[in-house]
Amino acid sequence: MNQNLSLLIELQKLDLEIDRDEKERKKVLAEADRYTKEIEELEKDLLEKEDQLKKTKREKRIEEGKIEEIDLLIAKHEEEKYKVKSQDEFAALEKEIALANDQKEKVENLLLELMEKEEELTNSIPLLREKTESGRKDREIKRKKLATYLDNFTRTREKLEGERKNLTLNLDPVFLEQFEHLKKTRDGLAVISTKDGACGGCHVKLSSSLMGRVRKGQGVVYCENCNRILYYLSDNK
Repeated sequence: MNQNLSLLIELQKLDLEIDRDEKERKKVLAEADRYTKEIEELEKDLLEKEDQLKKTKREKRIEEGKIEEIDLLIAKHEEEKYKVKSQDEFAALEKEIALANDQKEKVENLLLELMEKEEELTNSIPLLREKTESGRKDREIKRKKLATYLDNFTRTREKLEGERKNLTLNLDPVFLEQFEHLKKTRDGLAVISTKDGACGGCHVKLSSSLMGRVRKGQGVVYCENCNRILYYLSDNK
């Protein structure tokens, strides 16, 4: 086989491997980023719920204090009823007591809501905390695996880039320039094998004379339709 053609085939294989590795790297990094964001959301949710619990407890204490104040006021008015000297004063105190009881009922309803909220948060926070802690441990394991993967990736990439550089040094610069141009314009496939007498890239049937030249492999042959560089594999028809 022609030396330049052989080098072009190897160069294409190397670039495809480099591209596959790069896609895999991006996929792994995206997955790691997605998982990290999930844990961050759990941590954020946990902090928010812990803050809500603290706030709910504070509000509950305030409302409990209001009830104590209202009870004291009612007790005071109840005592005052025995000291009044007129029916109007008695009626006024009764009205004040009724208003205080109405206010107390409202506060008690609010207090009940706060108690229910406190109970809900108290029950949910330990489960969320456990889930968050488990996620943190998993994240650390994944982080170590990712670091190992990236180390291996870097070594492999350096090896492939070194092989690529050696290939390009031995390749005719004209063909290298053509190769790089075709890669950009043909979805990364500049060199392709024939299949069933057609170009493996655009799948257009090749003329008999062109197919004959491809089979011989004595030079660089281009597809008449897509301009890709063609080569022949003996197990293809």
